[in-house]
Amino acid sequence: MSDPFWLHSVLFSTYLPAWRERILELERQFLPLASAAHAAFIDEPLSLKYNNLNVLSKLEGHFLQMPTILAGAMDVLDELSALISSMNKTPSIQSGLQNLKNQRRQCIAYSRTSMHLQQRVQSVARLLADTLLLRDQVVTSEQNEQIFQLNKSAVFITRLSLLYLPPSFIATMFGMNFFAMDQDNSTIVGTSMIWIFFAASAGLTALTFLIYYLLGHRHSTALPRLTERGQTVPQRNFQAMLRRFTGTSTFDTELQDFHA
Repeated sequence: MSDPFWLHSVLFSTYLPAWRERILELERQFLPLASAAHAAFIDEPLSLKYNNLNVLSKLEGHFLQMPTILAGAMDVLDELSALISSMNKTPSIQSGLQNLKNQRRQCIAYSRTSMHLQQRVQSVARLLADTLLLRDQVVTSEQNEQIFQLNKSAVFITRLSLLYLPPSFIATMFGMNFFAMDQDNSTIVGTSMIWIFFAASAGLTALTFLIYYLLGHRHSTALPRLTERGQTVPQRNFQAMLRRFTGTSTFDTELQDFHA
């Protein structure tokens, strides 16, 4: 009875250290991501991916809720301090009042820490989003360079084929048994059955073009169906995700595009 508010003091003495452990637990999850984001190089493979942005988003939400919850605890402590101040100032009540004030200071400290960590998470998420965008641009540029080199190689091989194809055709044609060498007259004698070669070549060429046309027509009819199916599948809007972490709105993005 000398200290009627001892139960409140015991309750907050148990409640506030739990917030400290909670902040430490979230900070252990955040610090490796922050270190990896600051140590990332654009021209090297990244250890962080787009799914790490979701982790940072969850951490930001946790840190953002803490000041609001702790504000309610501070209101309770203020009411208790005001109530105790209106009572008779006995040594035990004075000690309880001082204890409540110390606990209120802890609430303020934890609230400021969570706000600071929330700002750090937001800045790291913005840095990671920009790094991933730049890395995607670097990868796209490298792929375009490789495609350009492959196209140059294909053009070179095509030119070589055009250069060697006529001689190869002539060598193949004269290497058949349709022609023979007349040793007495020193002339080349051809058989009248050479039409078989041209007829077979024309038939095979026509069959090849027919198969190519049928396959191309089938592919052209199946492609719109695949496109319609692909439109029904929900896709992740990474631009919206990046705007969320960077803090820019759609109007700001459109305004930047307009000035650009």
